[in-house]
Amino acid sequence: MANKSFKDMATRADNAVIGWRNMLSHKGFSNSEADAILQFYIKEKLVKLDWGIGTYNVKHGAFLSKKVLKRALRVA
Repeated sequence: MANKSFKDMATRADNAVIGWRNMLSHKGFSNSEADAILQFYIKEKLVKLDWGIGTYNVKHGAFLSKKVLKRALRVA
């Protein structure tokens, strides 16, 4: 039972990354750029993984504006 639970958590984490990449691709970022931004946001605790539904949630919607995302990419 615990094994299935951990597999489900891993699947949700993978789905969250895919969702993040898709969201940023609509804003003109490549997968590698989206990954760099995500890692920076995780490091700075600006984004959190919702394990229940498998998505990343930012602390404030302003962190998803294209201007802020480009600045985050430069710093990452």
